[in-house]
Amino acid sequence: MHNRMTKYHASLLRVPAVKQDGSLISIAFTVALLPGIKKEDSLIVAIIRDDTANFNEHKKG
Repeated sequence: MHNRMTKYHASLLRVPAVKQDGSLISIAFTVALLPGIKKEDSLIVAIIRDDTANFNEHKKG
């Protein structure tokens, strides 16, 4: 990640996940590397959403 780019670039990633109560859901997320104040300081952030309804629709069709 020295070039500040993941191998997935801006792709939306979808994976199964387990909620705290043990139920299964599908999540979609993106990951970004944000520069810090100093060049060597960086932050990794992820935007995550519950994508279960969309996953179930695609599974049907």
